[in-house]
Amino acid sequence: MKEIHFKTGCPLTDISKTINALGEVVKDKFSNKDNYVELRLFPGLKVTSKCVPTEQSVSKRINASSDYSIFMSAIFTDDFRKKVRAMYEHRE
Repeated sequence: MKEIHFKTGCPLTDISKTINALGEVVKDKFSNKDNYVELRLFPGLKVTSKCVPTEQSVSKRINASSDYSIFMSAIFTDDFRKKVRAMYEHRE
């Protein structure tokens, strides 16, 4: 959070509230009964949640006690990774 504070000049308490609220929004969206949720947290990062019946998932083999399994993933876009790599190479 300190890095965001230094880049933006925003008070740490505001940044903390915003990040905590973002976490709550993600949890709220992911816990909905929607089968598929996709959120773009910032340009270059996409998080997804997919809810599938246990009989259609790997959880069936491990005798999961729930009717549904939730799969979550985070994906950085190719463009974002290229930009990070370019920044890394400039620092050498």
